[in-house]
Amino acid sequence: MGRKILWYGIVLLFIIGIAGFVIGFGNAIFIGADIAKPPETSEHAEEPDNGAIPHEDHQIVALGDSLASGTGDTTGQGFAGRVAEAVRQQTGKSVGLYNFAVEGMRSETLASMIGSLEVKDHLEAANYILISIGGNDLKDLTDIPFGKQDQIYTEQLSAYLAHLENALQDIREINQEGMVVFLGLYDLDYSDPGSRENAYVLEWNYQTQLLLDKYANTVFVPAYDLFQLNMDRYMFFDGIHPNDSGHEAIAKRIIDSLMPADGLR
Repeated sequence: MGRKILWYGIVLLFIIGIAGFVIGFGNAIFIGADIAKPPETSEHAEEPDNGAIPHEDHQIVALGDSLASGTGDTTGQGFAGRVAEAVRQQTGKSVGLYNFAVEGMRSETLASMIGSLEVKDHLEAANYILISIGGNDLKDLTDIPFGKQDQIYTEQLSAYLAHLENALQDIREINQEGMVVFLGLYDLDYSDPGSRENAYVLEWNYQTQLLLDKYANTVFVPAYDLFQLNMDRYMFFDGIHPNDSGHEAIAKRIIDSLMPADGLR
């Protein structure tokens, strides 16, 4: 009797072991399948099999710094995404947004970004090219001793305009018809309208607009006055970037600027 009980126990342990191995192996297969599954891609990241760029009715490319990338907007859309949605709603047509903006970008890296193969491919098909750049260039002045700021500002502005002109020339070599929409700078401190910093921003915007006026199918969209009376409403808690309402206000102004200039063709 004892031997039978012992034998049954051995058989039972063997069966349990086999079952555990099968279950464990099955779980391993499912876990492995989950790991091997390709990452999900957005509707605009997925390219056709032949490598061609998708052809929506309207294509929008965003270039530049963290403002263009949407920093501060908790919805993740940013002003570029909100512009795309507004174009979609007003035209009833399909819209593709391709945002290549990078946090911290300065004007000297804009042209090199435009020269990358991926960006060039999308720029060729773009109806609208949204650009926000220059804020990081100008921000460098905060680290310059007061007595040297005017000289450094003049040098920074000159270099920025040269970089921007190179970028605009490259864009026009790639795409002559797409509407370039450039967002002007706003001030982070409107408490003293006569301050040197305030004058710097106004001159920076003025020189930028003069440069854009040399090129067809461009529009300068001012943001200075937009934030001047709405800092409390439009600023993210970091005190630098727009919040949701700020990005929405920028998007609305861009759309309003495009209507007479472009008619949302």
